[in-house]
Amino acid sequence: RPAPSGVRTQALLRDGTPVDDFLLRDAPHAVHVLHAPPTAATASLPLGREVARRALLRAHATGWKPPAVKSGHCV
Repeated sequence: RPAPSGVRTQALLRDGTPVDDFLLRDAPHAVHVLHAPPTAATASLPLGREVARRALLRAHATGWKPPAVKSGHCV
């Protein structure tokens, strides 16, 4: 039986090529997740690890030091 139509966003590169998977871009003070397909929920932990890895690499490269942590809270 026919199903109702739906709408889904699709990221495109500048040349018009569709982005099939995640699209991450590094900025001076941020890591941007520009495209996360509907299946992103099943990859959320690995995606989070990759975002954290990139953020830490950027932080170390710029000399940023995280705040001291005591009992799970920033001080």
